Amino acid sequence: LNADTSTVSSLPTVRVELYSLENINIIYDNDSTDMHAEIKELYHDGSGDYAENILTLATRTRIAEIIFVQKETTLIGGLPLDLELDVQIDPTNQTYSLSKGDIALSGFHIGLMGSVQMKENEILTDIRFSAPESTFGTILKMIPPSYAQYTKGVDTRGKLNFEGEIIGTFNSAKKVYPAFKLDFGIDDGYLKYESLPENLNDIEMNLNIAFPGGNNLNRAKIHLSRLHLTTGKAPIDISFRATELLGRKSVQSKIKTKIKLQNLKKALPMESLKDLTGDVNIDIALNGDLADLEAKAYQKFDVKGRALLKKIEVSTDSSPDKVHVEIADISFNSRAIQLKKLNIRIGRNSLAMKGRVENYLLYIFQNQSLRGNLNVKSKSIFLDDLTKTSTSDTPDKTALMSTLSPMTPTVRTAGFTPFRLALAHTHHSASVSEKKLKKSTFFQIPKPLNVSLELDIDHLNFQKIDLTHVKGKMSLKNQKAILNGLSFGVFDGTIRTRGEVSTQMQPYLSRFKLDIKNLNSEKALKSVEFLQKSLALKDKVAGRMDIQTELQLSLDTAFSPVMESVQGNGKIQTKGLQLRNLGMLKKLGEGIGVKGIKENPKVNDVKVTFTIRDGIVTVDPMKMKVEQIQTTTQGTIALPTQTIDMRSKVSMPREYLGDKVNAGINEAIAFAKQNKIN
Repeated sequence: LNADTSTVSSLPTVRVELYSLENINIIYDNDSTDMHAEIKELYHDGSGDYAENILTLATRTRIAEIIFVQKETTLIGGLPLDLELDVQIDPTNQTYSLSKGDIALSGFHIGLMGSVQMKENEILTDIRFSAPESTFGTILKMIPPSYAQYTKGVDTRGKLNFEGEIIGTFNSAKKVYPAFKLDFGIDDGYLKYESLPENLNDIEMNLNIAFPGGNNLNRAKIHLSRLHLTTGKAPIDISFRATELLGRKSVQSKIKTKIKLQNLKKALPMESLKDLTGDVNIDIALNGDLADLEAKAYQKFDVKGRALLKKIEVSTDSSPDKVHVEIADISFNSRAIQLKKLNIRIGRNSLAMKGRVENYLLYIFQNQSLRGNLNVKSKSIFLDDLTKTSTSDTPDKTALMSTLSPMTPTVRTAGFTPFRLALAHTHHSASVSEKKLKKSTFFQIPKPLNVSLELDIDHLNFQKIDLTHVKGKMSLKNQKAILNGLSFGVFDGTIRTRGEVSTQMQPYLSRFKLDIKNLNSEKALKSVEFLQKSLALKDKVAGRMDIQTELQLSLDTAFSPVMESVQGNGKIQTKGLQLRNLGMLKKLGEGIGVKGIKENPKVNDVKVTFTIRDGIVTVDPMKMKVEQIQTTTQGTIALPTQTIDMRSKVSMPREYLGDKVNAGINEAIAFAKQNKIN
């Protein structure tokens, strides 16, 4: 058709009675974009003639199924497509005309007509399309299969308006574009699910997208002049207008509603929600250029409004506790969102918040920084309650603890040293960690977030450990959670900490300084399950301790420590240390012939200093006095394998030794004197 036929004065008419393609199947896979497309059972036929250098064809195409999957999400799943096109091709003038066109996609019919002419550097277009006989229900047929469950058992009424045009010149070199216009509307729409008592009615929508043509795409505009619907006699009204999309980005929008959420639940399927009640009153309007916001000319951008939520109750199948929003009072202006009051209860948990969030409009429209300061108060928070929604991705605590065996000493009596304590089996711990890594997903704090939280929590419970008077600041910035002087009480002592957890990459990196004062070691051993089962010292150690330490370590996607990564140093000082009911010590003394080792020995306080490199804790020489026995102990604790390898030097009065041991010593001394051995 592109051959030069200008020298031919007349050609005979060629009639094409019929040509066809039958049962064509096409599959396209693109691994780089994770895309899959299929065309199943394509049938195409046509007829026409070629006369006076003009090719005229009447064509018909039927496709049984069109499938399009992007990143494992089926966007088009088995939709049928029918096309009937009457085409005229003029190769001399490079003009392609469509005198009749009908496109039917799953019952949605679009009429198409117009022409395209190819010139040396330009393309002239005159194309018009419309769907004159469509109804509101037609839209439901176009919904992707992922959401098809929401279209079952639905009764709809109303008219759908859909039309548009592309008219003008396209010149890529001069960056000139044709004018285009798209009008989409719904008149007198109605939607009712047969299984629900309420409906959505008075649905009205007018959407216009337009560009007048030329080389300035900034003149394109989007105008949603009206979106209205009613549920339970409560209206919802939304409007939106955007112009200068590539320049100053002028925006106008309004949303206004006063609804009862229980009426919305009666009209729309919300299977995951068991209960939804409460009053929502929203009245927000904005008008201005985003360029003024960027220039901090807030007075030129008009935003005003308020959202008031009262007595909201939400419960889901996945959570045992109801969410009660007693009140949420939020006001808006161009600079900030002011959270005047927010009171929430979730089961035993209570939360009260107020504060201010700035730059939210540029965060929404241009993903710029979201800045804010929030005060968070609570009488009680039980974190374990808040994580009851799912247990499938959490390692079974019982299974985890079963990998730990009670502390079992292996003793070599020669010189009373060394000794080794095996706390766990390495391969079990690794398997739990691997499972956790596989089931967890990578979480990142959003990069634009820059929010400071002032915490004041009377009681915080986590894994049966009670924290009291939790106070301090926490910041979310640069994809990090930063603790600024957070303090709280635990086990009759106090802990002050500074540090951060970075979610910029995986594994997460954390750094902390801990200053622990007057910790009750007896309560710690009774409350921390890991210490109970691994050290077997419950009810056997009492007293207080101070701990200062600096730590750096990686966290996996479940925010559990990667033990091999731990680095740090610190010191521990005991106060009033007591050892009780240690039958093991008494039996040990009896076994090696040492008297004076009791079940409840007197001990002095201990000062321990240590360093940690790659998960190996190196304990510096530590002096300890048990009754009249002096010991100096040092060694290592391997956190990844949970094993202890310590060596001790022991000095004790001879009366602590048994008769047999003393007799042996006397013989050795006599032998040395006799042989003049010093």
